[in-house]
Amino acid sequence: MKALSRSDSKTLYKICDACDTDLENTKLKKNHDEIIVAQRDQIEVLKVAIESAEARKSILKEQYDK
Repeated sequence: MKALSRSDSKTLYKICDACDTDLENTKLKKNHDEIIVAQRDQIEVLKVAIESAEARKSILKEQYDK
């Protein structure tokens, strides 16, 4: 028994194994895509943080060398 719609999640339907597998694969693919996007976003945030740290490091090095 499986809910086939988010809007009607209380109604359960009997579906064949192949359809059940297709539904699960679709959910897994969607979750995978969302994870990839989140990881890319996190990488961009980290790149900015690294660049900022490198800039601050350069400033501190210049101040220290004076």
